[in-house]
Amino acid sequence: MLMKAQSLRTLTAVLSISCLLSACGGSGAETPAISEKVAAAVEVSTPSLPYTRSAMDEPLPEFSFTDMLGNRMSNAELSGKITLVNFWATWCGPCIIEIPDLVVLYDEWQDRPFEIIGVSMDDEGFDMVKPFAEDLAINYPIVLDDGTFAEQFGGVYGLPTTFLVDENGKITDRFIGLFPLEEVKDELNVMVQRAGSN
Repeated sequence: MLMKAQSLRTLTAVLSISCLLSACGGSGAETPAISEKVAAAVEVSTPSLPYTRSAMDEPLPEFSFTDMLGNRMSNAELSGKITLVNFWATWCGPCIIEIPDLVVLYDEWQDRPFEIIGVSMDDEGFDMVKPFAEDLAINYPIVLDDGTFAEQFGGVYGLPTTFLVDENGKITDRFIGLFPLEEVKDELNVMVQRAGSN
């Protein structure tokens, strides 16, 4: 069952990436650098990219960011929500593979007490990240980090790394590697339901 889920995720990613490269609704011809990076991700096989999950019991660090669209984000906006804080970069192949899953989840749960924050580790800033995010149709907030925010989580030593935060602002888990959405979606759903009932 796990291999089937992983294969499906790979197929979804490949189809999404193929769509980008064939310019269906995108501007692949106008952004060759982006297309090359996205194309490289196709060569990565999902089953060969294991993840590690470790339990945590730490408060979410205090933060205040301006996201890619110019909106202010802080801890206050996450109160009462289950949140995935996803550290990623445009040059990270596995990050690109997991993004379609996160986009679909965010769209499905947009009316629930749930949030995703994409934390880009790109040195080039929004000049690099924004066109890349637009090509991948990222619909959740994207912020930039120079490493300071990552350090507040105890450090991020591999990308992608995703932290699960409960409705009380406590970091409960860290996932290093592809986020195993198929495996944890039911668990997330229970957490979101609980948050919605409080």
